[in-house]
Amino acid sequence: MWAWPGKKLLFMGNDFGQAHEWNHTTSLDWHLCQYHDHEGLRRLVRDLNRLYADEPVLSRNDLNPQGFRWIACEDAEASVIAWLRLDIFEQTIFAVVGHYTPVIRPNYRVGVPRRGLWKEVINTNSQFYGGSGLGNDGGRMTEDEPADGFSQSLLLTLPPLSTTIFKWTAG
Repeated sequence: MWAWPGKKLLFMGNDFGQAHEWNHTTSLDWHLCQYHDHEGLRRLVRDLNRLYADEPVLSRNDLNPQGFRWIACEDAEASVIAWLRLDIFEQTIFAVVGHYTPVIRPNYRVGVPRRGLWKEVINTNSQFYGGSGLGNDGGRMTEDEPADGFSQSLLLTLPPLSTTIFKWTAG
């Protein structure tokens, strides 16, 4: 949950999906990276770390309530939660959508606070990470359809068991 507020903790071997508990007397099972799923997880953690380092809004306001806002947290039936990470001036905004069921949710509407293009910067279902590649074609333009208390919304495809991170761009 790199986009969730709070500091991050990653234990040895979690960055590539080591199968057994870490043991101080042996090395990590780096050989697992020869397998697509383990290498995909390693790539995902690398890209999340890059995003976290390159986008201060994801770390600077960890303890400031202005840096986080719920979009949706009550859709238990669809097992979807969504939130915003933003700076205090709301010039840099990320929308994070987590979908926790094994079914595809096409045409899922999520409210957002700004009109424009929301670029898909992370999709855990990317083929590059070992997923099926289903996503949102790199991003979505807002629609003038109210949702989740906002006047704008995105119509998304939610891949199964995935998290997707969007960054607002004015264009």
